[in-house]
Amino acid sequence: MTGCNAALQRAIACAWLSGLLLASGPAMAEPGITDGKIVIGQTAGFTGPAGEQVQEMTQGARLYLDAVNRAGGVNGRKIELISEDDGFDAAASKKHAHSLLVDKQVFALFLPRGTPNTEAIMTEARPLGAPVVAPSTGASTFFDQPDPLLFVVRAKYQAEIAELVHYFDTLGLRRLALVNVNDTFGKDTEIGFSNATKKLPPDAHSIFTVDRLKPDIAKATADVGKFAPQAVILACPATTARAMIEALNKQGTVTQIAALSNNAGLAFAKSLGALGRGVVISQVMPSPVRSTSLLGRELASSAKSAGVTPSYAVMEGYAAARVLVEGLKRAGKSPTRASFVSGLESAGIIDLGGLEVRYGPNVRKGSDYVELTVIGPNGTFVK
Repeated sequence: MTGCNAALQRAIACAWLSGLLLASGPAMAEPGITDGKIVIGQTAGFTGPAGEQVQEMTQGARLYLDAVNRAGGVNGRKIELISEDDGFDAAASKKHAHSLLVDKQVFALFLPRGTPNTEAIMTEARPLGAPVVAPSTGASTFFDQPDPLLFVVRAKYQAEIAELVHYFDTLGLRRLALVNVNDTFGKDTEIGFSNATKKLPPDAHSIFTVDRLKPDIAKATADVGKFAPQAVILACPATTARAMIEALNKQGTVTQIAALSNNAGLAFAKSLGALGRGVVISQVMPSPVRSTSLLGRELASSAKSAGVTPSYAVMEGYAAARVLVEGLKRAGKSPTRASFVSGLESAGIIDLGGLEVRYGPNVRKGSDYVELTVIGPNGTFVK
């Protein structure tokens, strides 16, 4: 009987262990990772005020991801990007992020658009330890108070504003206005504008804030006209910036108009028609049409092969995808969210080919690249 009992106990133990292993198998599998695939999620405003640029950025990202997949993927796994439209609404961004992470079990989130949108997305990503790569926002909070899970790529909005104010100073334009929006993006640009204009007389600079989704263009234009600045910086979504450019041109009281890189899309420049000529746009990516960087040459070649028109927005998506793939490579042959984060943190400086990003423990510096362009004939960007 003793032998039978021992045999029975061993059988029970083996059955329990087998059941434990079977039960733990799926639980141990990393979300979004299979033997042949890595699933990445994106929620961004493909429609709404930022729709044109979101579409261009995503087109650039897919250019690079498609090339990686054609070459065999990352460690034998193809990258699948699931993109969802949140209409540039932060509440919708949060909802889509939850669905992508919980229901569709994506590995990471990628290329969201907007400051409040990214903040909303992070509330869903943090509890799950999911990385968020390349948010299309230059808000300082994502650089100066880094979240371990968030990897910025572009430069700060405040760096763009400082470059514009310096440029205006060289032209002798020292009476300046900022038109921004009433959200965290707007608050960040307000701080940047105030810092950049500290050396100007207090009455030589002013800020005019409009509603993010329902701006009163007529009132804002009238208020700017009363202040009579020599130059205006527009820190607004595309639809608001376009309406302000049209209204300010009609009013005829401003010498120079500028907009930030959130309006670096080719569609935005072309939509202005003749009114766009001479508008200054700050850029956070190397030129997509000049062969001055390796990254630019790579994009030009990929875009030509795919029949895509290069733009600064396309370039931002392309560079963002480069960082995403770098993180996946560094995550190893059995990638986890934790190994992805530690892999990029250990990278230090990553040279994307003329655009450097910097990561490390408690460091999420992204790039500091800023250049100024002007909208020229036919809605093109020129130096």
